[in-house]
Amino acid sequence: MTNHFARSVCILAVAAYGLLADAAITQQAACAAIAGQMPDFAVELVESVDVKGFPALKISGHSAQQPVEIILDANNARLYRLAKGPRTVYEWPGIYVVGHRGTVTFAPENTLAAYRKAIELGAHAIEMDIRQTKDKHYVIMHDATLDRTTGASGLVAQKTLQELEALDAGKWFGERFAGERIPTLEQVLDALSGKAAPDLDFKAGEVEPFIDLLRARNLVATATFYSGNPKVLQEVRTLAPELRIRPTVRPTESGRQAIEELDPPILNIEGRDFSEALVLEAHLKFRLAFVNMMGGNDTAEGMQRAVDAGADFIQTDHLDILVGLLKDRGLYAKNLPGRPTAFEGLKPLR
Repeated sequence: MTNHFARSVCILAVAAYGLLADAAITQQAACAAIAGQMPDFAVELVESVDVKGFPALKISGHSAQQPVEIILDANNARLYRLAKGPRTVYEWPGIYVVGHRGTVTFAPENTLAAYRKAIELGAHAIEMDIRQTKDKHYVIMHDATLDRTTGASGLVAQKTLQELEALDAGKWFGERFAGERIPTLEQVLDALSGKAAPDLDFKAGEVEPFIDLLRARNLVATATFYSGNPKVLQEVRTLAPELRIRPTVRPTESGRQAIEELDPPILNIEGRDFSEALVLEAHLKFRLAFVNMMGGNDTAEGMQRAVDAGADFIQTDHLDILVGLLKDRGLYAKNLPGRPTAFEGLKPLR
């Protein structure tokens, strides 16, 4: 069956039921998205259903001579469920909460104290900034320089691990945090193990030894990875294609082209670029939307907008507000981020 015919069948099926005339996505767009992933998908029935209070489309049919059931949000195209025969290939777990640098609100950023507090507050994943030292160790530090959070001078890349471990990375935030140190990546991964997933923002350093470290800890398949450097993302894609990268998508043609080249399962959306249309675009490609709320929109109202837009991950500086909001609406993810993502769930059918 051709893509055109599959879309036509779907459009007719939806029209026959007169479903969701006020939905943000057209039936044609939903069918085109499915056909783009499963060219041989033949639609047999489209029904209106409700998922956690959101209107959705339940689309049933066949692919590769097996029954397939797909449930999509009628407004933002989020994939809620994908079943092939009797097996559920993917089921949306809820919205994941990501603690920015652990927390910058309740403890000094990027310290073990910040990570412990983020876990206590309910973060599913911890975002951390990674740099390499002069003697090739990986440490957690956002800035390239030391002055803001330690009072010392110089560049992280020009210091040895021993020199960095002697610095106080907590006192600047408050006297009760005096003595907090710049942690190594290994220390942080130990602290998070089984409690929260690592979200790795790679600032600077050698990529291959970093990947080797993740492999030794069996984290390549479970961590998420971000870099603002396209060359780093390409290198990671080559060295560890199973590592879930989240490149930034921007509402520009060049931004979209970069995404096509990397073919990632998760798309990073910056607060300044956030829009319902950009989340919808991500979902129509069956990618998860990772929305960063830090800054002026990091409020209950801004978070609510991200939730309603269809965010799958929300990164915040206000974990207490976001966790409470999601739990009140029954949208707080029931497990830690893992596999498969929506995009990966479709791969066996492509």
